Amino acid sequence: MIPTGAMDETREFTITKYTSSSQAFPSGYIPTSPVYEITPSYRFKKDVSVV
Repeated sequence: MIPTGAMDETREFTITKYTSSSQAFPSGYIPTSPVYEITPSYRFKKDVSVV
């Protein structure tokens, strides 16, 4: 959830689920739950929630 005042402009974000076959993880990293990437990178002015 993006609260009012967290952004100066309207943006569209993409959420991509990583799979072990499509993305390399850092050496020794073993994910124990699904891993997602949200793009583009953005610095919000307020805390946001991803649910």
